[in-house]
Amino acid sequence: MFDKKEPDEDSYYFQLLTDSTEVGFWCDRLKALPKFVLENAVARIPVRIDPPNADERWKVVEFLDRRKSSLFDDIQKAKHRFPHLVAG
Repeated sequence: MFDKKEPDEDSYYFQLLTDSTEVGFWCDRLKALPKFVLENAVARIPVRIDPPNADERWKVVEFLDRRKSSLFDDIQKAKHRFPHLVAG
C-alpha cells in the first residue's frame, strides 16, 4: 500500500489529504486528546534526536496543546497553502 508509485484516488489516505471533511474529522479527534497523550507522544521522541532538547520538548507539548483546538480553523484560514484540499 505505501509503495505505490502513483496516488490511488479511491484510497482513503489520498482522501484524507485532499478532502476537507476528512481533515476536519481528524482535527476534531486531535482536539479531543488530553494533554498527557501529547506529553507521552513527545516523550517518545528518542533522546538522541536534538532538537528538540528537554526545554524544547516542553515547548512542543505546550504548542500542540494550545494549537489543537484551532488547527482546522487555521487550515481553513490558510487555504491558499493547501491547494489540493477541496470541500468534501
